[in-house]
Amino acid sequence: MTSLLGRDIVNCVIAKEGMINKKSMDITAIIMGLLLIAFTVGFVRLLQPVLGRGWVWPGATLLILRGLGLIAAAVFTEAPATVRIHSLASVVGVFSLVSAFLVIGLALRRAARWRAWGNYSLAACLLTLVLTAIEFWVFTPGTPLAPARLGGLMERVVYIETMAWYVAFGWRLFRTPAGS
Repeated sequence: MTSLLGRDIVNCVIAKEGMINKKSMDITAIIMGLLLIAFTVGFVRLLQPVLGRGWVWPGATLLILRGLGLIAAAVFTEAPATVRIHSLASVVGVFSLVSAFLVIGLALRRAARWRAWGNYSLAACLLTLVLTAIEFWVFTPGTPLAPARLGGLMERVVYIETMAWYVAFGWRLFRTPAGS
């Protein structure tokens, strides 16, 4: 299989093989979670006039849950004593992000200047849902793709796809005057 620094990046999940040691991966996930929460603060400040109060707070809450999910998954590792909490935090984080894409996408479609970004968020919602379903499928023993051991690859695909939404919106918001 494909390896990076002697690690199998197609088979192993990010938490097991993402970095040189697990502690540095946990610290990175905590920092990432905090950065996603900070992104949400800026997102709310800049897009509240566009989204409106009825949409911005549900969307912001769901985005914050994604950041908190990363932090919780880092604190409660895959160790046998905490693996259930780790797994629950991961699932809540991903599905809160899918929901955030839906809420934000529907809200942005109402504003003519942001309609394309609303469509992008709705597409990201659907794509994330499909990719996550595939990820769970390939991780499930007994499914046709389970022997191919592609779970780690699918986890990375979902991660990259969801982080692309943050990057795209961050770039758009960086280039946009407040309230536009």
